[in-house]
Amino acid sequence: MIDATHIDDNLKVVIRQVPTKTDELPILLLLSSPSLQADPRNCTVPILDIIILPGNDDTALIVMPMLRDFGNLTFRRVGEVVEMFEQLVHFLAFLHDQNISHMDFCWFNIMMDGSRVVPKGWHFFDQLSHDGISIGGFEWVDRWSVRPVKYYVIDFELSQRMKSKDSPRLFVGSWGQDRTVPEMSMTTPSDPFKVDVYQLGNVIKKLMTNYIGLDILKPLVDAMTNPDPRGRLTAQESSKQFSILRKKCSTRVMKRRIWRNEPPLPPLTSLERFFVKHFRYNPIN
Repeated sequence: MIDATHIDDNLKVVIRQVPTKTDELPILLLLSSPSLQADPRNCTVPILDIIILPGNDDTALIVMPMLRDFGNLTFRRVGEVVEMFEQLVHFLAFLHDQNISHMDFCWFNIMMDGSRVVPKGWHFFDQLSHDGISIGGFEWVDRWSVRPVKYYVIDFELSQRMKSKDSPRLFVGSWGQDRTVPEMSMTTPSDPFKVDVYQLGNVIKKLMTNYIGLDILKPLVDAMTNPDPRGRLTAQESSKQFSILRKKCSTRVMKRRIWRNEPPLPPLTSLERFFVKHFRYNPIN
């Protein structure tokens, strides 16, 4: 994966290698079709171009806009998290409506369009630097001040499209970043659609752990991360329950400040103290 610049309009893009033997490319092409792109729930990362490599049938290159990790800039208001959750939960229902299970709907596969949040732009490999060289002086604005912020889901490498709603939808093994899914097993099949719901719920649960002031989301998140998949909400149910929750979120609630819940840091080791003193090393990062 590498960053690049689209010459015609100076757009920052990312070029990624995709194996042609998986379902990733056909799924991305389907989700990027005009009819599905017209659905406002669709948060699939846009595919700007596909580059076929001469003499190579195993790999193709896809070109995407350069996006930011969603979580490395601080959330400051309830509404900022609600806005993200709203887009993602409706997208998951949309995805399942197409009989597609993402199978890795996890933290590092959720991105944001940071063009208005970071007007000066950022470096691909150092997202807290404008140019990848300068240290400090990184400028950004609250998401709330430039809302709505658009979120996207990437990495469909593990994704599967079922033939129909009636076809078997069970898989064995572990997949994706989140290894806390209770029903994942090397011997007992699990429903990947229910796993998707758990994974998204767990992303929001992690945010609720990282920030103080998001208790309003707890009932829905608990229902999405129910340890028993039979009692867990489906994506469609989660989407409907969120719509009910959203109606309860007044402007006052949405503007309410939230704060990072940062536990005390452990004492630095002697080696860390050496690096802090001589190399501006930050043990938090």
